[in-house]
Amino acid sequence: MSLSTRFYLLLPHATENRLLLRMEERKWSLPYVEVPQDADVLDVGMVNRAVAQQFGGNVTAFHSMHVYGKPEPPFAVFTLENRDPGWTPSNSSVWCDGEGIYAQEWSSRVQQSVAKTWFEEKRSDYTPLLPWWERGWMQQAAAWIEERLSGLRLRQTAPIEQCKS
Repeated sequence: MSLSTRFYLLLPHATENRLLLRMEERKWSLPYVEVPQDADVLDVGMVNRAVAQQFGGNVTAFHSMHVYGKPEPPFAVFTLENRDPGWTPSNSSVWCDGEGIYAQEWSSRVQQSVAKTWFEEKRSDYTPLLPWWERGWMQQAAAWIEERLSGLRLRQTAPIEQCKS
């Protein structure tokens, strides 16, 4: 058996101000993907592919962060853009609004704090620090690349993928 690690996800609904949460042992947690233990936290393309394989969703990773909160061990969280408005989560997952995160017990107080912070940023005048952290940036970049290739009469031979953030 190969060793794996979990990367947790801030995975929002594509059109509503809600986050995907998992129910595990009657407690909320952030959803996660299982990746090889030696996975590079900077390889957001690998995270995007893992979400597609393990959840069936089409996402773009904005950024990752390491979260520290004693007494819990540190963990990595990826903030994502959900690019699939029709995607439906599995039975063990639900879309939760900013009020709902207070309604249930969490498996991790630190994860709950991360989710609360995400909702607080959405309610504020938060402006992403980098343009590629904006919703829709990946689609705009892909359209620009395709336009340039067409103008040069070059044929695209593979899908455009996000590698870094």
